[in-house]
Amino acid sequence: LLPWWKQVLVGLPLFVILLTASWTDLRARKIYNNLTYPSMILGLCLHTIALGFDGFLSGLIALGVTFELGLLLLPLGWISGGDFKLMMVIGAFLGGLALQEIVVYSILAGGALGLVMSAWNGYLFELMKRMFFLVRGFFLFLLHRHRDALPVLAPDARSRLPYAIALLSGFILTYSEHTYQIPPLLRMLSEIF
Repeated sequence: LLPWWKQVLVGLPLFVILLTASWTDLRARKIYNNLTYPSMILGLCLHTIALGFDGFLSGLIALGVTFELGLLLLPLGWISGGDFKLMMVIGAFLGGLALQEIVVYSILAGGALGLVMSAWNGYLFELMKRMFFLVRGFFLFLLHRHRDALPVLAPDARSRLPYAIALLSGFILTYSEHTYQIPPLLRMLSEIF
């Protein structure tokens, strides 16, 4: 664990950036480039100040790997451009290992947020039908190995999730686990695997 001043130096600006992105994603369904691009540079600088050349290298590698993953996932529609740029910001600030931990928690938080939002706007039953159709289509694709079996779902505006909130939650949960050992989910997963 880093000394407290390094945690503040790196963690506080990242928290403010994630909070700002969550607000804009919730209000306008956008994460603005004028927030993410300067934040990547700021993250690399602060990570370098906190950890020296190792911090710079770790942040740069996390930026590159996240960019490549984004190039794979964007065409599939599994993630939006703003969300993956926000993950690049997290990688620049904290490096690859912390980014992985935050992504694990944000997937869990995103699932919970998605269920709550679906129930709130009356989309839960439709969501379950679409998930069944999706799983059935992938099963048929694996069984028959034919591209026509792959499910194609029409976009639905109600399924749009402000994922910046999930990334903020993932950051908070990861920090809480490393600082206070609450919740111990990642530690339990590392013992299992």
